[in-house]
Amino acid sequence: MSDTASSTAELKLPKDLAAEKGMVNVQIDGVWYQFPKGTRMI
Repeated sequence: MSDTASSTAELKLPKDLAAEKGMVNVQIDGVWYQFPKGTRMI
């Protein structure tokens, strides 16, 4: 049981991976894109 807890703790969410690179994930028409933080979007 401890094996599954440690393995899930090592996994990172896509938003966390993007944040490490200074990016944000945005979905446009069902497709996910990454943009630099601070980009203005409408």
